[in-house]
Amino acid sequence: MRRLALVTTVVAAALGCKSSKPTAAPPTPPAATDGGVALDAALAVDAEAAAIDDPGGPDEAALRVGKRAGLGAPDERPEVAVEAFAQGLLDGTIAWSRVVDPGRGVVELRTLDGDSHVVPAVMGRRCGKDADATLAMLSKATATALGNAALGYRLACDNSALTASPPSAVCSIDADDDQNGFGFDLVFVADPARGLRLAGVTLLDATPPPPAVADGFDAELGAATGCN
Repeated sequence: MRRLALVTTVVAAALGCKSSKPTAAPPTPPAATDGGVALDAALAVDAEAAAIDDPGGPDEAALRVGKRAGLGAPDERPEVAVEAFAQGLLDGTIAWSRVVDPGRGVVELRTLDGDSHVVPAVMGRRCGKDADATLAMLSKATATALGNAALGYRLACDNSALTASPPSAVCSIDADDDQNGFGFDLVFVADPARGLRLAGVTLLDATPPPPAVADGFDAELGAATGCN
């Protein structure tokens, strides 16, 4: 299965394989509170679900416990990427402006449109209204995917690269069906103003994009240039 794996030496991404997922959806976490026990419990539950994808990796629960997840006050800066926050961005209950820097925009890599139709590979930095359109497309496509119980789509976040330099994290939506499922990613980097900044997104079918396009996405994610 396609996966966006964050490289620890640069803000970059590479296509690889994701290990098998559980057939059952993870349990619903308790409601988050600002710094309270319920929030820590929610992070731990989400982390247990995410860790199934990479049982040999860092302890995801340990990476999250005691860290801000953006689920407290409206201006809380997340220190870790968690499923509830990513889902809020995708369904519109959390504003994209909390994680998108208008001066940097968002780097897009996709082989799907908002209706999940396969299209020729598209890659580039999106700014302003173009960034809004890209994120709207991502939200529409992921809502359709997560509503498809037959293919077993699931949202999971990986914070293992937050201990690297530069710090980064990824939240992915993938299907249990390796042959017919699509894959979606939100790539975050540590940011002093926002806690986590959304650097890039992917919408990919089961066939990897051409290497030159994927390499261009890697390079653009790590580029110091922005929208201005």
